[in-house]
Amino acid sequence: MTVEGTLDTIPLPDLFQVITFGKKTGVLEIAVNEFLGKVYFVKGEIRGAESSSIRENLFDVFLRVRNISYQDLKTLLTLGKSQKEIFQKLLQENKITKKDLLDLQKDQIKEIILDFLSVTMGKFKFLKPSSDLTSDYPTSYKIGIQDLLMGSIDRIDKVENLSLIHI
Repeated sequence: MTVEGTLDTIPLPDLFQVITFGKKTGVLEIAVNEFLGKVYFVKGEIRGAESSSIRENLFDVFLRVRNISYQDLKTLLTLGKSQKEIFQKLLQENKITKKDLLDLQKDQIKEIILDFLSVTMGKFKFLKPSSDLTSDYPTSYKIGIQDLLMGSIDRIDKVENLSLIHI
């Protein structure tokens, strides 16, 4: 099943609610100007997200908030390891905990989605997955759609308040 349209016809908050409450499985592709994003759903649960507009990747987040040196990550990167393999290595060496990793992944997914929820112009497609999303994205982050919608409204309000300030 493929559903597609424009965000001025069906806003993303409405689309997220339909997918979530309908317990749909698939990939929501979002195109806004030059930015592209994907949100992965399994039975209505958000399991992953990616965006070409993400401000910082998970490596940058780790360097900023955890006790991992730039040199540790640089060494792993020079070995040609994937992001998943690097995180597995960091877990094995007890440089991060599984909870740290899950919390950071959840935060990154939420940031990606919040970036897109405030957008009113663009295109979307909801596609049947080409692979088993349950095995590709096994972790349920328990990201509530209501929390995301409230976070999006809060973000919009802050931007509007900033625009009222005259310097």
